[in-house]
Amino acid sequence: MGGTLAVLPDHRGRGIGTELMEAVYAELRGLGVKHMAVSVIASNEDAIRFYDRLGLLPFLRSYIGEVP
Repeated sequence: MGGTLAVLPDHRGRGIGTELMEAVYAELRGLGVKHMAVSVIASNEDAIRFYDRLGLLPFLRSYIGEVP
């Protein structure tokens, strides 16, 4: 299962992301899921702070680059 969670810039800071995550949590609990993973683009500091506030912990670091 996977998907994208996003809140338009003009609507941020209103609790919409938190409400969306509560809906995600409810769906996952209903499926019996105990753990989840979230990926964030490394430069997206707002999203990183958001997931930090939710109590999610950094786990894996991925690297991407051109082949020389």
